[in-house]
Amino acid sequence: MVQGFKRAHDTHYVDVDSNSTFWGHAGDTYGFQSAQGFFYGLNASMSIIVNVDFDFRYPMGLLCKVVQIVNKYKNITEELKCQEISKPKFQCGGLASDASPKCNI
Repeated sequence: MVQGFKRAHDTHYVDVDSNSTFWGHAGDTYGFQSAQGFFYGLNASMSIIVNVDFDFRYPMGLLCKVVQIVNKYKNITEELKCQEISKPKFQCGGLASDASPKCNI
């Protein structure tokens, strides 16, 4: 699947010659999410795998930020509009029967 990250000056998402476009896909299973693909403009393959399931946007947002770092390293001025990554929200209180903290997400 061809996917891409929106650039600051774009009115559309996918431009096959862009460093922000990749051939790949996202995936998920219980407790894990991923995003991976081949970036033709960068001649690079990247894969992000995270062990969270609280925010489906997390791996793509993180992959976008990695592409921005690679662009900066290669002196590419293409600015991407990466999604903000949500911080996990945990709430702990009380003790479980084994005296360990009892936490809920």
